[in-house]
Amino acid sequence: MKNWDVIKKFVNGEKEGRTKHLFIEGNVLYSYGHHFPIAIRTNMFIVNMDKYSVTTSRHQSYLRGMLEGYVSSNTKEMQEMIRNESN
Repeated sequence: MKNWDVIKKFVNGEKEGRTKHLFIEGNVLYSYGHHFPIAIRTNMFIVNMDKYSVTTSRHQSYLRGMLEGYVSSNTKEMQEMIRNESN
């Protein structure tokens, strides 16, 4: 499976998918680990606009290219959203 495939699965509502550096857990898409959520899927897509690495920037670009619309956020806000969801 390629990164593009995992991102497409996430956009299409799937809750699992993984490559070496990109993975879906439920409604969250992560790059390189739980410390960097790229996107959260709710009734809309919330996309992390922070920079992490060249590869993560590529993941973010693929994702934004597949979405018709999204809300921008940052890592700190997204980690807080994820924590609140799990409580």
